[in-house]
Amino acid sequence: MFLWYWKVFTTTGLAAKFFSGSAIVAYNRMLLLRDAGLVQCVGCDIGNKNFVWTLNKSGFQYVRTFLPELKEEGYASEAPLHDLIAASVHLGEWLLKIPVGVNICTEQELRRLDSEMYPNWVSDLTGRRPDGLWQIPFGDAHKIFALEVELTRKNPKEYGPIAHFYEDQTKIARVFWLTGSFSQARRLHLAFQQETPNRFMKHNFLTFDDFRLHGWNAPIIFGFETGRPFKYALTAGQALENEVAKNLQGAFNAASLLDARKCPFSSTSSNPESRAEFLDSMALRPYPNPFPVLNLENISH
Repeated sequence: MFLWYWKVFTTTGLAAKFFSGSAIVAYNRMLLLRDAGLVQCVGCDIGNKNFVWTLNKSGFQYVRTFLPELKEEGYASEAPLHDLIAASVHLGEWLLKIPVGVNICTEQELRRLDSEMYPNWVSDLTGRRPDGLWQIPFGDAHKIFALEVELTRKNPKEYGPIAHFYEDQTKIARVFWLTGSFSQARRLHLAFQQETPNRFMKHNFLTFDDFRLHGWNAPIIFGFETGRPFKYALTAGQALENEVAKNLQGAFNAASLLDARKCPFSSTSSNPESRAEFLDSMALRPYPNPFPVLNLENISH
């Protein structure tokens, strides 16, 4: 079910979520599910240097019996790297436990479910589908935030409809854009300012490089919360209960979800370390873990 909601996920993320951070246990369990014909491992980078787990047709048929009525049958990711990055930002430090009062709606839900089956706090989104939504408690009410992962440059003609869509979505208080570069963020910021001068500051921007280095502490570089960490803006400046859940290895860092190695632990055959060191490597080190650089070239949304 978790893989259906998020489309793709790394061994590292699954280890933290379900197996107390043990990479070897997570990897072996996924191999069993693969051998049972329920999941598959697919490349998510140019040259297939990084991998994510996803359902296959049989796995979807199994979880389908637990899902509500769908307006569009399906489970697959057309852009695994894009969806991995979106999941890493969307779920982030709340991988282990979502704080009390917070609600999340994934892009998969927005795409596959009929609008009547959306959570009651999600408004009609005809015209555009964000990469995810958060509902954050704020005093006696809630704020709704949208996620947009925009790693490639759009045709400038597309910016206008996007700007006006979010101008009309008055229930969405903020839109967080993860962009491929600083210059791309600036172009979007200026385009929104030109198109919707009274609402353009609701769009907050951060870059993939900053997220990769700092996780949810990545700075907002344009928007109302400029200079603030993404985490501060996302939580509306509040210290939410259980905001940063912990596992046996310490505080979880959102950027660690980008560790897309198929099995992120050392092998005795490839690394001549002692058995004690090898056994220690079977549990993930305190986050964030080092991981290969993901290639952002030629990503499709």
